Formats: sequence, structure tokens, C-alpha cells
Amino acid sequence: YEVTFASISGRGELGEQVLTETARALGLREGVHFTLQTDLAGGGAARPDLLLSVGGGRTVPVDAKASTACWAEAVETDDPAERRDALRVHVRNLRSRAAELSGKDYARWADGIYGTVLFLPSDAAVVAALDTDPELLRWLLDRRVFLCGPTGFAVIASAALFAATERTLLDDVEQVRA
Repeated sequence: YEVTFASISGRGELGEQVLTETARALGLREGVHFTLQTDLAGGGAARPDLLLSVGGGRTVPVDAKASTACWAEAVETDDPAERRDALRVHVRNLRSRAAELSGKDYARWADGIYGTVLFLPSDAAVVAALDTDPELLRWLLDRRVFLCGPTGFAVIASAALFAATERTLLDDVEQVRA
């Protein structure tokens, strides 16, 4: 765990791995329900870690590059002051990543929710951030960034799978009628 969090690429890879494994555990199939590292705009300026297909040609960008190293530090310490400080840095890091995602304007190309999902590989890290900063949720929503862990992603992805399946069924019915 410590080795993984020692580098930025390690942190990103952990988040992407948990995100992909969560999608697959839900029965989503790469190339059908989601794609990885899809270049939305050309030139690499808009490349979410996962692009979820929600039916009707609509997609939801999901980014998993947020660090949870400070949250892990907060969990591991017995010192309340150190925990508070680590959680404040955790929130600051999330705000920084959310601001960066908001600036990428993924919703211009991926219009399933008119925003971006910021995925953390731990539900507890999401809850800790929201508990630490009561204004964080409103701040994120103002920027159209939707923070979630594996459980929240499961809800979003399950809805996407349902929407895609429903769309396919409706298309099949329309073809039979024609």
C-alpha cells in the first residue's frame, strides 16, 4: 500500500484498477458498456480513465486519478491533530483534482450526466472527505463533479447498464415492428 502511494503513477494506477475491477464485477463489459482511456477531443486533452455508455449514444466520463494517500495517513494515525491535518490535505487534494476535471469540460463530449465522476477507490475516503468539509459537496456540484467510491459507482454503472439494455430492447422492438 505504501509503495503504491509513493508515486503519482502508482496512485493513479490503483484508482484505475479498482474502478475497472468494480465495473467488471458489476457485469459491465469493456467495449460494450465502457471503454478505457478514450480520447474524447483528439490530441489527448480530454481522456477520462473510463467512459461509461448509458444508452442513446450518451456517455459518462469517470476519472480515478485522485490521491487517497493523505486519507490513508489519517486512518493510520492515533494522533487526533495529525488525523485532522491529514484529512484537511485529503480534501484540499480532492478540490484540486475536481477543479482540474471541471476545467477539462468532459461534459462537452460526454453528455450522460453533464459532468464528471471523480472516483476514489474507497467509500470510506469519500465519507471522510465529506465529513471533514461540510461545504465540499456543494462545491463539487457547482463544478459538476460527482464524487463517489465503489458503492456510488456501482449505482451509476448499474443505472447505465439498465439504460443501455432498455435502449437495446426498445430498438429491437422498433425493428420488429418495422
